[in-house]
Amino acid sequence: MTRDPRMLLLAIAAGGLLAAPALAWAQYGKLDPGLYTIQVDWTHIGAKPAAGYCLIHGNNGNGGPERFLWNMPQGDIGWCQFQTRQQLLDNGQAVYRLNDAGFFGQQGERAYVIVNQRSGECLHYDRATGDVYFTARGCDPIHGSNSSIWLVTGSWTVTDSPLKPFLNPTACLIFSNNGYDRVPSVYRWQNAPSDNQWCGLGSEASLRATGQGLFMVRRMIE
Repeated sequence: MTRDPRMLLLAIAAGGLLAAPALAWAQYGKLDPGLYTIQVDWTHIGAKPAAGYCLIHGNNGNGGPERFLWNMPQGDIGWCQFQTRQQLLDNGQAVYRLNDAGFFGQQGERAYVIVNQRSGECLHYDRATGDVYFTARGCDPIHGSNSSIWLVTGSWTVTDSPLKPFLNPTACLIFSNNGYDRVPSVYRWQNAPSDNQWCGLGSEASLRATGQGLFMVRRMIE
């Protein structure tokens, strides 16, 4: 399904998903261009199974999305347990460009296409099946597929944010089964039914405490 710019304008005029409040536009802005890692929040490393793991395009860029650490001797958690930033860059499976799609979500999030550096493929969400997958199709940030759009809060070069699919914007990318699943899925908790920002949990602190669905999106120096 390709995006039609005319439909974006209609959605804004109708006060729908893309009509972010003026304060949210100013607050969240957008991330700077560049290469990024996407890593589950570090707070509960050792206590939560997914904490600190990097989102990668598995099987050397030929598989699907998964969480992974390389666990090299003297590896750096900031580089997905590679020893150096250059090793992480050269491998590319945990490195992404967040290509700006040019609009905001209802909670003030910015819309991006998340493109893997190793494969050149982008992350998609299938609303019908719930699958999260990589493909090279529909990755143009303006005229590509709605399934390739993800909503991320924050600005500048680093942010803690849920990753929310444009096609299901009140749910979030998480590692299910209390973080034990290695492959991500899209999920919404029911703790706070009126919450559309923090995956149904009501607050950033509650999402962070799960160790499953709050991601640190951090730009690398190229």
